[in-house]
Amino acid sequence: MVLSRRTATLLAAATGVLGKKTEIDAMRHDVSQVYEHNFNNVISATQPLTVSAVLYFRSNNPKHAELIDGAYNEVAKKTKKNVEGNCIRL
Repeated sequence: MVLSRRTATLLAAATGVLGKKTEIDAMRHDVSQVYEHNFNNVISATQPLTVSAVLYFRSNNPKHAELIDGAYNEVAKKTKKNVEGNCIRL
């Protein structure tokens, strides 16, 4: 069975594959989302020996959601006192 591009797109949208937004939830994640208006305050407010890691992500990219939920959050959880994990939506 061969699907047309339009049919495949509609099917993907109906099942939630397309349009899934990446959300940073403070209750689930050990990373924080920073914005343009508070970037300087967040980065400069860290302790002197703390490294700030910044991940730039697109909210509609499922691979970015997978990275944030997986490896990036795990590193932030394990290194809470030494590395501050931050995310910026593009």
